[in-house]
Amino acid sequence: MNTTRKPIRTDADYQSAPQLFETLSGAEPDSPEADQLEKLGILIDQYETARFSVSRTVQ
Repeated sequence: MNTTRKPIRTDADYQSAPQLFETLSGAEPDSPEADQLEKLGILIDQYETARFSVSRTVQ
């Protein structure tokens, strides 16, 4: 499976990510699918950090 993944920019992009993540989760180590899984995990993390981060004020 060769899946080119674009950045996750919208809620629709984000909603489709878990299905692909699940599909790739059984990938053999050091395979192209494992690389795609790692990239997708990074994209999900970046989106969640930007979208759902809670700002903390230190007093």
